[in-house]
Amino acid sequence: MVFKMNINIIKKIVRGILTILFIFCSTFSFAVMEDGVFKEFFDTGEVKRLATYKDSKLNGYFNTFYKSGKLKGEGLYVDDYLEEKARGYYPNGVLELEVNYKKGKLHGTSKSFYEDGTPKSVGYFFEGKRDGTFKEFYKDGKYNYEMQYKMGVEDGVMKEYSKDGYLLRQTVFKNGIQTGLIREFDEQGRVVKAFEAYNGVPSGTIKEYYSTGELKSESIIEEGKIKNAVIKEYYKTGELAREVNVVGGLRQGLFKEYFENGELKILGQFVDDVRDGMFKTYYRGGKLKNEKTYDKGKKTMSISYDINGELLLEE
Repeated sequence: MVFKMNINIIKKIVRGILTILFIFCSTFSFAVMEDGVFKEFFDTGEVKRLATYKDSKLNGYFNTFYKSGKLKGEGLYVDDYLEEKARGYYPNGVLELEVNYKKGKLHGTSKSFYEDGTPKSVGYFFEGKRDGTFKEFYKDGKYNYEMQYKMGVEDGVMKEYSKDGYLLRQTVFKNGIQTGLIREFDEQGRVVKAFEAYNGVPSGTIKEYYSTGELKSESIIEEGKIKNAVIKEYYKTGELAREVNVVGGLRQGLFKEYFENGELKILGQFVDDVRDGMFKTYYRGGKLKNEKTYDKGKKTMSISYDINGELLLEE
């Protein structure tokens, strides 16, 4: 479902930015230190981290390094709190992350980059909480995802784009809950699926469309599932292609499929989501082509006829 997929998208948007916390904050939980420069080394002797202590607190600029000696991260501590701008780098020296801190919390613009230096994501934090628009980009600079936040909570429109720059999905959140109209688009910007969500759960009529705009199918969903409804599918011409009843989320009762001219093509019955009883298939013009008998989904008989009604096969 679109609903589940979009939740994963939201998490992905900020994953890269929050990685900065592990670069800068995971290694300075030491005992009280004397004033001066603190050094930590890899087992092989290379410098791993440099930090400055004053009044037994982290105060001043610090650096972390790769084994190669290249800079991995840099930032500023004031009385044990991260402050101002902090940066993280790829092993090739290209900037990977750039964030801002205030009293140890992410505060201000946060950016991440691909290894070639092109922007990957950008967003804003307020006192440690996402606030405003978060965006993620493809390597060529086109939008990938876009999400609105309000003090750490999803609030507003979420958009997902194709690599060609076309809008693929649009969802609305309010106070962290998916609500309102959810739409999916093809790469030409035309709606291919639309439905409503209430209190985070898809509900109401779900409609799918052909790329040319004609209705393809419609059904009813309750609490995120198709429960009790008549599912209908259509040809591009608008003619009904097939229909079946759904009760309790299972196909039940009469099933019909039609030719584009409206003539009956298949007639049968479902019981608890499996074929049961007689299924008949017709030629154009209405003559019987095949009839099959099912017992709880298992075929027990099949008879086929030619266009003139003569028996072709019985099994």
